[in-house]
Amino acid sequence: MAIVLAVAGVFLRYLQKNPLLRYNLARPEFVRRDICAGCHQGDILKVITMAKKRATKQSRRSIRAEDMTQFKLVSDPQVSPSAEQVVFVVKQIGDKNDYLTRLWLVDTAGGVPRQFTSGRKDRSPRWSPDGRQVAFVSEREDKNPQVYLIGIDGGEATALTRFPEGSIGKFSWSPDGRYLAISFREQHPDWTREAEKQRAETGASLPPRAAENAWYRLDGDGYFLEQRYQLYLVDTESGEHRVLYNRDTVGSFSFDFAPDGRELVVSVNRDKRPMPRFWRDELLRIDIETGKANRITGMPEGPKER
Repeated sequence: MAIVLAVAGVFLRYLQKNPLLRYNLARPEFVRRDICAGCHQGDILKVITMAKKRATKQSRRSIRAEDMTQFKLVSDPQVSPSAEQVVFVVKQIGDKNDYLTRLWLVDTAGGVPRQFTSGRKDRSPRWSPDGRQVAFVSEREDKNPQVYLIGIDGGEATALTRFPEGSIGKFSWSPDGRYLAISFREQHPDWTREAEKQRAETGASLPPRAAENAWYRLDGDGYFLEQRYQLYLVDTESGEHRVLYNRDTVGSFSFDFAPDGRELVVSVNRDKRPMPRFWRDELLRIDIETGKANRITGMPEGPKER
């Protein structure tokens, strides 16, 4: 028995220092009958099992607060038109104790995912119809969210839009890749960064938040008061944009291009009391050249999302 205890002590020291040995001990062929003279193999196996359990227990620990900074959250996967790649968003804690969101790429056939963009606030990737570009939303130069384009071969992303301070909602490519349809809501003029700067310089007090609509704020979105999303058509070559639709009463609508790319179909609620009458959604066909909207008739009442 003294020999067995001595062997146990030796094994414990080696197990703590040598992970490879711990792996080998799990292999039956590693255990030999002549490990020590006078020891039965069953006794040695018991010693090995006890040593492995003690080493494993010593290597484990409870989760700590700083471990949270190591988590990486994956979201919004988008498969390329060729079905050969997937672009997705990775979210993690940055060096300034803030959230970093960047785009990553991985081949559908397998392989190691690779970082695709280097911004600190990149999100909502969308493939171009030909699969050569990815459009995404980012906050870079002036902290205002803009839509950027980046070639699939990499390189620097370029800003396509030049929206003022505000919020970008959804966006969609036209089938021919010539346009992007984007919903954008401009920040209320009393609550822009420039307005706050002027108040700080002059000592002016905060203005009241006045709203005549029950839809004036949202968790995660803040106070937008009477501001509403508007639908813009953006040229993907020049970045020129114009408003196609701005008569939504709720400020939240879905849309998509028709297969021929000549129209946008928009699901909206134009009721004067959209909150209590949430089922009053309509489908509108909007000509992208003229901006003329025609209601699709004969539709049942109820939500009509994309």
